[in-house]
Amino acid sequence: MTAARKVLMPSRFLFNPELTALLNETLASSPAVIYRLDAEPPFALQYLSPNVAEALHIEFSGINSMADWMTMQHPEDRQFNYALFKDFAADTNQHQLTRRYRLRSHADEYVWVEDSTKKIERAGLVVALAGAITNVHQQQLQAQEAAQSRRLLSEAQRIARIGHWVSYPQQNRLEWSANIYEMFGLDQQSFQPTISSFMAMIHEADRDLEQQALKHAEETGEYDVEHRVCCPNGRIIWVHERGEIKRQPDGSEQIIGTVRDITEAKEMQQELLQLARTDALTGVYNHRYFMETLQQELTRYQRHGRVFSVVMYDLDYFKQLNDTYGHSFGDDVLVGCAAAMQQRLRDVDTLARLGGEEFAILLPETDLAAATTVAKQLQDCVHRLQLCPPQQIEPVAVTASFGVVQIAAKDVTRDEILQAVDQLMYRAKRQGRDQMVCDLLD
Repeated sequence: MTAARKVLMPSRFLFNPELTALLNETLASSPAVIYRLDAEPPFALQYLSPNVAEALHIEFSGINSMADWMTMQHPEDRQFNYALFKDFAADTNQHQLTRRYRLRSHADEYVWVEDSTKKIERAGLVVALAGAITNVHQQQLQAQEAAQSRRLLSEAQRIARIGHWVSYPQQNRLEWSANIYEMFGLDQQSFQPTISSFMAMIHEADRDLEQQALKHAEETGEYDVEHRVCCPNGRIIWVHERGEIKRQPDGSEQIIGTVRDITEAKEMQQELLQLARTDALTGVYNHRYFMETLQQELTRYQRHGRVFSVVMYDLDYFKQLNDTYGHSFGDDVLVGCAAAMQQRLRDVDTLARLGGEEFAILLPETDLAAATTVAKQLQDCVHRLQLCPPQQIEPVAVTASFGVVQIAAKDVTRDEILQAVDQLMYRAKRQGRDQMVCDLLD
């Protein structure tokens, strides 16, 4: 600090050496550097407290104006910082300015400081600029590390398709992380989430499940549910939400949780389930799934008396067809026959390949007369198949033998049902094939 610099003090300090000494001691030990500048460019330095080196860890000799101070600032901060300061000094409506920038230290490194400046006015005129500078290097580094951690967390959540949220049930208020807006295809600037607006996005078939999860959370404090969300772009996604209820001192509740997009996992699960249920060749259900469905239908009949029937058919002379035209053509016959029958059946009916050329059909809410009509229509489907073996122009005639049974006894098992309809089908074969035998199982 040069000798020409003028130090301004209140009159009681100028005439009281003890108070002057006390003030100098206080300023020398203060964590903040105090300064006073002219109100207009070049912003000559009127006063700078003597604790610059200790508080900011910088060399301060030769500092007489804002221009001198700028030479110590980081090159990336200088121009913007000075422009900001000049605009502040010229703006009659702005009375305070706070900036953060970097200063070159004793060790030729840069430290972060926070600089707050206020205007000193007399009779409506700005006569000087006064301010305080504090060393905020550690706070700035911690803030930067925290910001970097938040960025990494946000990026990790985006990659993992996870977002976090906070809900306030009593206020119908909901806060989402940025990843959730992206997950649901919503604009963060224009969409304001609320609990009710999010509930409206939940798939209608899953809303009861959501209410059950909320009720369970009220009882246990833990929220855990999987459900579908209908996005504005028409896409339906599966999500897994988990959270915990935090009860506040005022009695209100806050739920903190995460939401994860599990659409791909659900689709893969459905594909695996479908593979486990279906026959690889024909695409219809397999023996295992048919037995599970038959047991469910039998249980409904035993409890509620809902009538149902079972049809079984077997392709006639299939071994001979395989031996004559080859297994590839035999597969074509199996696939074509199953596809033709599937088109005739209802969505509630279950067509399954039990093995080889033997198939079964479960017909819910269908008595023997209606089941016989269905079986005759399926028999016609077989007759109408137009399948030509390789190197042959004329199609091969395909027939099947059918057994049809209506369950009329509640004490039977699913194995007894299959045994009964199997016997009816083989009676049809013994009667000359391309036949149908129907009966009650009572």
